[in-house]
Amino acid sequence: MQTRNRLIAGAVFLLLAAALIIISQRVDFSRGRETATPPAGLEPLFPEAQDEAAIAIRITDNETGGVFAASSEDGETWVIEESPAETDPALVVDSARLRGVLAALPSLTPSRILSEVEALAPYGLDNVHYTISFRVTSGEEYTFYVGSPNPTHTGYYARLTEDVGLATEVYLLPSYIIDQLVDLLDNPPLVEPTATPEPSPEQTATLEPEE
Repeated sequence: MQTRNRLIAGAVFLLLAAALIIISQRVDFSRGRETATPPAGLEPLFPEAQDEAAIAIRITDNETGGVFAASSEDGETWVIEESPAETDPALVVDSARLRGVLAALPSLTPSRILSEVEALAPYGLDNVHYTISFRVTSGEEYTFYVGSPNPTHTGYYARLTEDVGLATEVYLLPSYIIDQLVDLLDNPPLVEPTATPEPSPEQTATLEPEE
């Protein structure tokens, strides 16, 4: 009889453990409810932009009012239009760094989506920390709003709608992408200009005319 009771108790324990695992994978207990779509199946925030390249960026720190803005006509050479950090006029734009930072924007994909969110304050999205806008080669512009990092600091919560009252979905965006973008506010992409090599004596020597 005792053996039977132990087997029944063990089976009940296993069922409860399995149920808890399933629930924990589907629900964010601290903040909101996650969609059933697994991370591997999530689409980019801006599907129509994923085959384009970013040619303009504007990042606003809504707490300080600081703005970093830059653009490019060809996607290769960039011009900084606005920066909150003091810049040395002797420095030039590090276009390679800027291209690298912005490369992920057109195909930016969330790692999680929280749906049916009733309160945005727990995510820092009632008064967003950053507003990030970018333009792609087709001319289309896209904007998203960044709030607080998640508890493990692997991502930042974001929303797509400007109107707080219309925002019911919260997206968790990779922290390494957002951190690089936000870093442009304090550390604009500037480098020392490449020194022009002086011509060698052989190149500067004047050939004597033949007699």
